[in-house]
Amino acid sequence: MALKSKQLEQLFIEWEYAQEREPNFSWESTRDGKNITKSHFRRDGIIDEVVFSKEKRKILFISNQANDDEYSAKFNSKPNSIIDYKKYYETGYDDWKGKMRERTSAIYKIVAGIGIEEMSNSDAAIHYAVMDLNKRGGGADIKD
Repeated sequence: MALKSKQLEQLFIEWEYAQEREPNFSWESTRDGKNITKSHFRRDGIIDEVVFSKEKRKILFISNQANDDEYSAKFNSKPNSIIDYKKYYETGYDDWKGKMRERTSAIYKIVAGIGIEEMSNSDAAIHYAVMDLNKRGGGADIKD
């Protein structure tokens, strides 16, 4: 694991620990979905730090939260977007309903000035970073 990824992992360990100990009144007012528990925590960040470090323009896609409630939260309380994006890079197949990996990769190519035909979307998936602000995840709709 490269330096920035190690530093981010340390932050995630602290964040996850604090989140699991969040008071119930606070958790109840912010949770989104029936399958999201206090221990649900989605890791993300730089998909491939070696590739990312060579990019002239560093691109980070930020979203409010992953749509985990009806998906990963049913069977995995510790999903990892990095693993998911690397799988997409290796297979070329985006099995997420909203095709988030495919869409962010296509947008990356536009922002980075790479022609549509110069690189496949799945090959682009290791050139950027992704981050959800809410590590617990939630449902399909943004509320309040």
